This record gives sequence, C-alpha cells and structure tokens, in this order.
Amino acid sequence: MWEQPDPATTVQAGLAHHAPHLDQLEQPGDFDADTPWFDDIARHAYRASGCAVAAAEAAVAGRGPSISLMRPPGHHATREQAMGFCYLNHIAIAALHAQSLPSIKRIAVWDFDAH
Repeated sequence: MWEQPDPATTVQAGLAHHAPHLDQLEQPGDFDADTPWFDDIARHAYRASGCAVAAAEAAVAGRGPSISLMRPPGHHATREQAMGFCYLNHIAIAALHAQSLPSIKRIAVWDFDAH
C-alpha cells in the first residue's frame, strides 16, 4: 500500500543531526558543489526522513516488509553537515527513532551504495 507519511519532526531529525545543521537547512546558500540549497529543500528533506521513520515503524509493528522510496537521498549527510546530494540522513534518523521504541534492542543498517 502506498502511503504519504508526515514529515519527520525536528525532534526526530535531532536524533541524528546537531541543531546548527538543522538551522542551516533553512538558510540560503549551497552546502557544497554537489549539494545546492534551494527553496523548500528543508521541507523535502524532512518529508523524506518522515518516510524512513514510517517505514521503520511499520517494520517494528510487523505490518510486513517495508520500504521507503524517497528523494532527496540522505546517506551522505553527517551529523553536522549536508553533503553529497544529501541534506538529512534519513536512515540514521529512522534507526535512532526505532531504537527509542521499547520493543527494539538492536538495529542493523546495511548501506548498499553502489553507483
């Protein structure tokens, strides 16, 4: 079933990113040569992170296999900066959110970055 989850909250994003980085997403100015700033990039990044969080919650709840197709990508973003076409690290946000759930003890992340 296709869903359009809510955007991640700043609290959820703050699990993986420092506040100055989250603030910078709202400020005009490119992050690096591969990661330009444009209007609404923060909104798009938070929406993508929300999709990852929803997929993690669905998996934890046992609602079957879960996948999130999202743009912009996120796995190159670090705790302190956007980089490599990535503004927020959606997987880190989703994994850290899932770890905060009482039924979760461990999480495995496999970042298959083949291009």
